Amino acid sequence: MLKIIYMGTPPLAATILEKICSDLYPPIAVITQLAKATGRGQKITASAVEYTGKKIGIPVIGSSNININPTLDILRNLKPDIILVAAFGQILKEEVLNLPRLGCYNVHGSLLPAYRGAAPIQRAIWDGQEITGVTVQRIVKKLDAGDIFLKKELTIKPNETSGELMDRIAVLGGEALVEAIRLLEVGGGTLTPQDETQITYAKKLEKEDAILDFNLSATHLFN
Repeated sequence: MLKIIYMGTPPLAATILEKICSDLYPPIAVITQLAKATGRGQKITASAVEYTGKKIGIPVIGSSNININPTLDILRNLKPDIILVAAFGQILKEEVLNLPRLGCYNVHGSLLPAYRGAAPIQRAIWDGQEITGVTVQRIVKKLDAGDIFLKKELTIKPNETSGELMDRIAVLGGEALVEAIRLLEVGGGTLTPQDETQITYAKKLEKEDAILDFNLSATHLFN
């Protein structure tokens, strides 16, 4: 049984955490973004991952920066075998990346090297793609550029929204991480460098993206 630290924040990451706990075993600790004020009343609300971790009974650590103390000292003391990341919202710097003996792995919502970046699920629908999926990749300093451990494909349904697709990506991401952990437990699996000639980027959605240009095709506007 590996000593796993899991890092994530939104509902997608909470779904993946639940899958790992139900199909394998709980991580030794969960790291998530600090609770933030949300909504009109600016009520302090815990992240979905914090809520799920506490419900399952896993120690939960909120942090605004995992790369400095006190969180960094906590990570050192836990001595993890592996760190798993899903939609965490922070960049892991070299000192954190070097902590676990088996490395740090991220589950990304696209078939890398396609759609590196912040909005791979939304941009796949935007571009009218029919196939997407998830990639488990070893984390390196350059964003989404690490070697690929495994991929799982998913067909995008006609008329599917990004929210609906995100829910299915979360389930598939959980399955992919469970498979990856089982391989790592026995020293299996291979790491494959990404094909640099096939890189595309999924930039963050901005408010300006909501403006429709009716000179464009109906299909593009629909997407």
